Amino acid sequence: MSFDEIKDIAIEKQNISKLNMTMKNWDKKSVVRTLSRNYHNMLPNNELRFFKMELVPLAFHPFFNNSSIDTQRMLQILQLSRYLYSTEIMETHIVNPALLALQTINFISQEMKVNAWKIYTDEAYHTLMVAELRGEIHKSTGVKFPQLPYPMAQKLVLAEVNKLPSHLKSIGLICVAAVNETLITANLVQARDESLFPFIRQMLTNHAKDEAVHSMFFTDVFTIIWKNINDNDKLFLYHLIPMAIKNFLGLDVQSLKYDVEQFGFDTILAEKIAGEAIEYYLAHSQKFKSSLNSTFKMLDQTSFLDECDFNIIFDGIDVPKSFIKLKNRIDIRQI
Repeated sequence: MSFDEIKDIAIEKQNISKLNMTMKNWDKKSVVRTLSRNYHNMLPNNELRFFKMELVPLAFHPFFNNSSIDTQRMLQILQLSRYLYSTEIMETHIVNPALLALQTINFISQEMKVNAWKIYTDEAYHTLMVAELRGEIHKSTGVKFPQLPYPMAQKLVLAEVNKLPSHLKSIGLICVAAVNETLITANLVQARDESLFPFIRQMLTNHAKDEAVHSMFFTDVFTIIWKNINDNDKLFLYHLIPMAIKNFLGLDVQSLKYDVEQFGFDTILAEKIAGEAIEYYLAHSQKFKSSLNSTFKMLDQTSFLDECDFNIIFDGIDVPKSFIKLKNRIDIRQI
């Protein structure tokens, strides 16, 4: 066994030991399970917001960028409602099914499987938290509760997982869940914005605190998976993982179209405005970026980044600065 292999094993054991210490008595530590959910102070307050306007794509469209305070508040509520709904679907259709699938993987330790059940319980609480909050916001503000379309990102990612060979479907689902759990979205980062209602900041903060532990867990799971699958199976993941990143960070024109329709626009014009709003948003919102640092660190704990066609599969993805050197490397396999 080489020195590097011994070093890798030592690091893996150290990471797992740290995670196990964190997960001990997790039912008493998980923020979302132990703190009360406070939805007070939702009354109109022109000084506070439901969502950071710089993260509301429709606010960048000429139809809305000079709109009244009431219209801006409506845009914020609709954006928040879609974010909460997307979180419900993510937790119940991707993350928790992945944690169920993990129970069937024979090279995953029993201790890690027990930790997976702890996180499964967290995600159920997260779902309850956002579902309750979503209902309370619409009830308190009088904004009609929306029947939103199924989020496009989850729909496309799950479709790709279902295309995998049968023996890889569970592995693929776990891997896309790992991508989601290591992403730090701009939506979550706005918890630091004091212009938001306190109960929204608290919800985002509580979620983020638990997700930091979930990120550690899924990073370790992904590392173990990568070491236990063959090279042919890895080829499927080289496609699946970047695809999941792009979709989870993408914008859903159909859901935005629904928001536009709430202002009285017909379906055709609403879809046009939604598409244009995305273009305006992408052109002007560059400083409000999601973070891929944890995702790339997860991939970097394996041979994924060294063995993949980096420039091809991550084309169009905002690679963290610390990993940009990989984009500029010479691929010796092509010499």
